[in-house]
Amino acid sequence: MYLKNRSVVVYVMEGVFQGRHMFFSIHIRGSYFRRIIFFPVLIAFLSGCGFSDLWKPDQSGFEPLTSLASNGQAVARVYAAPLPVVGALFTHTWLAVKAPDVQTFDRWEVWIKKQGPYGFVQKNLLPVERDLAGGSSYVVAELIGTEAEGVVSFVETRSPNYPYKDVYVAIPGPNSDTYTQWVLNSTRWDVQLPGTALGKDYQPNPPLTIDPVP
Repeated sequence: MYLKNRSVVVYVMEGVFQGRHMFFSIHIRGSYFRRIIFFPVLIAFLSGCGFSDLWKPDQSGFEPLTSLASNGQAVARVYAAPLPVVGALFTHTWLAVKAPDVQTFDRWEVWIKKQGPYGFVQKNLLPVERDLAGGSSYVVAELIGTEAEGVVSFVETRSPNYPYKDVYVAIPGPNSDTYTQWVLNSTRWDVQLPGTALGKDYQPNPPLTIDPVP
């Protein structure tokens, strides 16, 4: 790509809020393009959220949330959804949990805006399966019954004291995916988050000490 006397700067801002909706803005400076190849690349980038559903995992093996709510068992699910604008590159992950004696799910996640008693950690900020307007949400993994009870207990009791509840860095982390991976590691739940869940590989220095559940 050749630019004449101009520079192109693309800013992806993760953290512009209006009400309960997340918006991303991309600002481009420089309009003197000599190679038209930039435009299809830019369009593909901007519409990445529209293509994200093409590689969404098969969901046929997962029951509807309404069926699980009344099954009398503990349930733990990992959800993911592409981000607006940059959905082909970045994924937001969260957890939904339900104790065996209740019929409602709690959604736990790290959000990009610090608010409430748990800092960046949010409980039921959005409906359990609500996506982020970048493509539909999907289930990554789930546990049902007794094997889910330890995860449910950990999420509900330990999330308020998540080690990074007062810190958020979009890239490389700690972000929403760092929180989800922390839960998975701490509960020894062997789940592979999507490759676009970039914060899952965040490694602090010194390393974070994990206190796993029994």
